[in-house]
Amino acid sequence: MKPLHDRTLRRPGPVPASLTARGLLRQALDQHRGIYVLGAVGVIGTNAVEVGIPKCVQWVLEVLLGHPFPFYLPHGWDPLAILVGFLVLLMVLQAMLRYLWRTTLGQESHHSSATLKAALWRSASKLPREALLERFGSGTMMSIATSDVGSARNLFGWTLVGLLDLCFLGLMTVSAMLWIDPLLTACALCTLLGLPPLTKRLADQEYDRHFEAQESLAELNERCHRAVTTQRLQRVSKTSSVLTSRLSDMAEVYRRKRLSVLTTMLHFVLVLGLSPLLAYSVLFTFGLWRAQQGLLSIGGFVAMQSYILLLQGPLGELGYLVADWQQGLASLRRILEVLHHPGDRVFEAPLVPVSRTTVGQGPTVFEVEALRFSYPGGVGEILSGCSFRLDEGEWLALRGPVGRGKSTLLWLLAGLERRYRGSIYYRGQDLATLSTSVLRADLALVPQRAFLFAASVAANLLLDRRASEAELWEVLRIVQLAEDFQSLPHGLDTPLGEQGINLSGGQRQRLCLARALVGKPKVVLLDDPLGSVDLLTERLIITSLQSRFPDTTVLWAAHRGSVLRYCSRVMEL
Repeated sequence: MKPLHDRTLRRPGPVPASLTARGLLRQALDQHRGIYVLGAVGVIGTNAVEVGIPKCVQWVLEVLLGHPFPFYLPHGWDPLAILVGFLVLLMVLQAMLRYLWRTTLGQESHHSSATLKAALWRSASKLPREALLERFGSGTMMSIATSDVGSARNLFGWTLVGLLDLCFLGLMTVSAMLWIDPLLTACALCTLLGLPPLTKRLADQEYDRHFEAQESLAELNERCHRAVTTQRLQRVSKTSSVLTSRLSDMAEVYRRKRLSVLTTMLHFVLVLGLSPLLAYSVLFTFGLWRAQQGLLSIGGFVAMQSYILLLQGPLGELGYLVADWQQGLASLRRILEVLHHPGDRVFEAPLVPVSRTTVGQGPTVFEVEALRFSYPGGVGEILSGCSFRLDEGEWLALRGPVGRGKSTLLWLLAGLERRYRGSIYYRGQDLATLSTSVLRADLALVPQRAFLFAASVAANLLLDRRASEAELWEVLRIVQLAEDFQSLPHGLDTPLGEQGINLSGGQRQRLCLARALVGKPKVVLLDDPLGSVDLLTERLIITSLQSRFPDTTVLWAAHRGSVLRYCSRVMEL
């Protein structure tokens, strides 16, 4: 079964800005019409069976009390046996129909979650740096990818089940009640006339409060992420208590906003849950009087009681349905905000005609001529007139004092920053004409600052790639981490904390180096990836790299002299 709305969310580039949350839902219904039709048949059929069972019970009671069977039966047929058999058949049919809608509409919620997360990953991986720094930080993206996707996915499955229940089960139940006693039904339903305006008011409050709570959660996640990544600075500056106080205040703000959302949901439950009690009061007063007067049979009274109880289901679901609908739309709106954002042009492939994007395999990997670069708003140039050449299989070390542009040069060569002057040629092609996707096929960058996700070791190594377990252990052996993780109970499935907080600094750096090696890159750009590793481990890692990847080209920004002896050439910046 294919995931939902794949034609919209799986195509390259940003989602059209004209596409709204409701528009995306309509596309999902249209593209997977067959699945939704089957699911709707299952829900409506289940509703019909649920309404038919009390009616069947009514006829059983009336037959036991001596009333005539309402339908013609051939001579000799036992009406009681037929009704009991029909009741059993309805129960079996109910189980089958329930299985049908659970395997269609229920599964669509899970498929939509996977599709939305995949679309978010593709969009986030192409967002410009300014957008990632100013609007979509890691905390915000974490909140959207977890909490918002969790709310939005219900719109594509479970919420539709509730909507069908509300419409068809409610309509069928009221029809069955009218069949038994129209006057009693009208009196019971009059107690529910105040529900629509009250529900509309609560729904608007739910939407606004949920959106505000999600924004507050995203800000809290962003601040927590920054707090985790600046632990050393906090210890040195002794500001951890101040930061803890600020985080506590922000958590309290989120708690209050989330509590307001839950309060609104509770109002829904109370209002819609108490409404059937009013209908029961009508039944046990006016309904009993009509039964005493002979206007309503005992079987009919019992069936009416069952139908009012059955009607409580759609009415009770209405509160959760409206809440889920409003929360889902608000969350889907936040997701679409990411998907609508245009990606950086350097990530679009190809930037030049396809015939020119085929990267050559000549002896020269990089050729840099008169490279100049300065950061916007910065004072002076970071790189000024830098020129060099890097050949296939060469190990080139970059050396220089802090602030001379070693890390910046690696970012430029990786194609992550294009606002430079001068020329950079990669295998004979102008780097400015090559998309990042073309470069990623050949090249890997290992930054100085290790970044790890709060996921398993295997997930951190693979990201969106595929590799066997043996290949993962191989790269871990190269970086001298295999024994560390083999000693753990869960091995590659060992969960890592936020930013790999349960690992040492050297282990985090080596795990990031292993992640780069999983893709078997032809060119590796290393920004002092072993700065927190002791000299013996450093020697073992470098010798393993040279033996396992003898033809790989390496550009190493070195901050300590021990690395220089392993490189074929050293360039001063």
